[in-house]
Amino acid sequence: MPIFARRPVPQRLRRLGRGFLVFLALLALVHTVALVILGRDVRNRLNALRQRGESVSLVELAGPDLPDSDNAEVVCARVFRLFEGPPAWKDDGLFADCLPFLDRLPGTGQAMTPDRWKKARAAMSRYEEVPRLIERAMEHPQCRLPMKWEDGCTVLSRHLTQLEGVERYLCARAAIEARDGRMGQSAHCLDLGLGVARAAAHEPDWLSPAVREACVRMVTNTIQQVCMIGSLSGADNRRLARDLAEIDLKPDCRLAMEGERARGVWLYGYSAQKGLFAAIELFGSGQPDVRPMPALAYLWRPFLYADEILYLDYSEKQIAASSAEPASNHGMDKAARTLPRWAPMTRLIMPVIDNIAKTRDETRANLSGTQVLLALHLYRDRFGAYPDSLDVLRTRLGITLPPDPFTGKDMIYHRQGQGFLFYSVGVDRKDDGGRPIPRLAEQMRKMKGTRAAALAGPPPAPNSPDSETGDIPWIE
Repeated sequence: MPIFARRPVPQRLRRLGRGFLVFLALLALVHTVALVILGRDVRNRLNALRQRGESVSLVELAGPDLPDSDNAEVVCARVFRLFEGPPAWKDDGLFADCLPFLDRLPGTGQAMTPDRWKKARAAMSRYEEVPRLIERAMEHPQCRLPMKWEDGCTVLSRHLTQLEGVERYLCARAAIEARDGRMGQSAHCLDLGLGVARAAAHEPDWLSPAVREACVRMVTNTIQQVCMIGSLSGADNRRLARDLAEIDLKPDCRLAMEGERARGVWLYGYSAQKGLFAAIELFGSGQPDVRPMPALAYLWRPFLYADEILYLDYSEKQIAASSAEPASNHGMDKAARTLPRWAPMTRLIMPVIDNIAKTRDETRANLSGTQVLLALHLYRDRFGAYPDSLDVLRTRLGITLPPDPFTGKDMIYHRQGQGFLFYSVGVDRKDDGGRPIPRLAEQMRKMKGTRAAALAGPPPAPNSPDSETGDIPWIE
């Protein structure tokens, strides 16, 4: 027998080999059929959205460019340039030490040391041109910031965060003007701050409502601080209350949600070409640091289509709920925590959309509460003491008070000695007696020796589970 003669393959191995080839053929057939059916379903859903007049790309949502004569960004760009270069305000401790306004109920202006006030005034004097430029910008009907929306998830939104920096300056200036007894100039800075908040409202990006709501919170926090420092005139008080009442967050919230849906559609397309891991890395960092794997991307594509179908269904429900009262969004938030594990992209993207509605509702409560706060101070300035109830406030001033957006009813109000406590019941829609939600409680505890710190109570035990229970209070 020759040494290199071919040995016969055992019959059993032949059957296994043939079976394995048949299995691969069937698997390829199933993969192809799933790819065709699920891909067609995705395209049909996207076409249905377009037929209803809803955009599925960021470029479509952003719309055409505005002419310079209508665009406040032309003036805002000059403001941004003023704040470029060495960060003088940070060196002076203006934001880091003096006026931390990003959270509700910060430390009050009275707790500032004379040296910090002096440093803050010195920093303010370097940007005297800013209020005049903001006044000019507010003469334009819209503000469209320069962004390359065709870049999808890699679009840079640094101009939105620059608006937030301008808002910090205006709020700090308002507090300093009030501290120096110039309440009219303080109210004017607050008006300009609301104008900056409106400028951040026109972009189809999750950061746009986030920045706008941060700007609104800074203004409402500053109004509370200014009211604690001195008394606004009746005209300034009523104008600020009217401007706050005119802020409608729902359209911005819907635009941002549609923008995030369009961003998700772009990301699914990117993942289909480059692979799942490259898309996840891009979503997290904005830079494609993972090497694309098109072969694996093709094999994964049917699962990706199924994932995208779930994403489109869920985002459509959430966008529809954004026009409803908060109860609908609260239910959607619970559903978001039970998304299936086989849909990693949906689990990655949907928390962004869910959070848009949640923060909007908290900001609406902040707006309503600040209007009630202004009315209470107007009543005190006119009659010498705070009212015993909101009904008395409403009747004697002849005004309409905004409801708690979480219940549709009046906020809960208690007259306490020479002061008061009133609150929104918050996202859990339960009356917790004014006990603040954890985020606010942490800030209020820093106000040691005050009624706010006593209301916040002791800090939670280490490793205690996170909780969203609690109210959104105002206390003096």
